[in-house]
Amino acid sequence: MKKIKLFVLVVVAGMLSACSGSLHLENQENLNEIIQKTADIFGEENVISVTVNSKDHLDDTFGDVDILYKKDDKYYVITYYNGSLTDPRDVTKTTRDHLKNVPSKKVSDFTMDNIVELFHQGADLLQKDQDNTLEYFYLRSVEKEVRKDGSFGVSFTIECTKKGEGSQTQRRGRRVEVTTNYYSVDVEVKRDGSLELKY
Repeated sequence: MKKIKLFVLVVVAGMLSACSGSLHLENQENLNEIIQKTADIFGEENVISVTVNSKDHLDDTFGDVDILYKKDDKYYVITYYNGSLTDPRDVTKTTRDHLKNVPSKKVSDFTMDNIVELFHQGADLLQKDQDNTLEYFYLRSVEKEVRKDGSFGVSFTIECTKKGEGSQTQRRGRRVEVTTNYYSVDVEVKRDGSLELKY
């Protein structure tokens, strides 16, 4: 059993609200809809990777989409959030060097088929690897990127809690804080379709 990374999530009660009609990463139709909405607003054909993120830890509610793309021999990241695009941001030199000779595609080519099924397989694999000590699995993010040979690579992040590690509540003045330990593991989908846990 490999050791997984521990994180602590602090939620201030009363500041969160549930959104009706929200899209969820753990719903295949919702993931496809997220990609379609992103493709509708960002129609360029020079995309290298697309990352769909949840809005918060231990929550699969859709947050935003990061798009890595090339324009005029430069690389940028732009974020689709709340129905619009942010200003583009330059990527680091290390990222630029890594992207040389990587072909690009349209956002609509970055289909998210089978991601939810892969997430469930990844959660089962993680649970088995951790001797059934985990519970409450969430799909935090999923990234699809173009490889140098033009095929797609897929990876995603699972967040979960450990059995017996409940949340703790503290009152701080007029605020109530809920603290929860959670664990985060990256999962890579190999070329043969098998999954590899990245601790």
